[in-house]
Amino acid sequence: DTAKIEADGVNAIKPDLDRIAAVKTTSQLSQLFGEPGFQSPVGGYIGQDDKDPEAYFVNLVQSGLGMPDRDYYLKDDPKLKETRAAYVAHIGRMLTLAGAADASAKAERVMALETRIARAHWPAERTRDAIANYNPKSRAEIKTFAPGLDWQTMFDAMEVGGWDRFNANTPTALQGIAALVTSQPVDDWKAY
Repeated sequence: DTAKIEADGVNAIKPDLDRIAAVKTTSQLSQLFGEPGFQSPVGGYIGQDDKDPEAYFVNLVQSGLGMPDRDYYLKDDPKLKETRAAYVAHIGRMLTLAGAADASAKAERVMALETRIARAHWPAERTRDAIANYNPKSRAEIKTFAPGLDWQTMFDAMEVGGWDRFNANTPTALQGIAALVTSQPVDDWKAY
């Protein structure tokens, strides 16, 4: 119903925008990261344990980039520099359409945050290393392994809060991303 979509405009996502605007703590931020429909720097999915065909665990993976992978943010390539500039302009336009004040400055902060996330990410070829990506951990171990993110709140929002079998894919990336949750301003995460 494209006529209804046009008539509703940004009001269709206003409840989500209001929830984002209300975030004041990293715990509230972590809850949104675990809910479907909200951007998150950490992805999660349930999969079979690669070394135990009778068991499943929640795989935690690096995520959260708006462009295809870390190279788009980090490579010193003229074409990618153009892509980065176009991406910042796109973020600014989306924020403007959503009614955000100071959209251009927020777009720059989002790009800076995503670049920090990209620095934490593993290169694509390393993510294919099955041995390096096999790091089973309990729920308690995840919390101490990668502090900064409120893992329990995120797990509860993902509806896996009672699970005790997790796999830290891209483990150093998860540590770096979790540290960014507390080291970067909440307002930048909200713009993100």
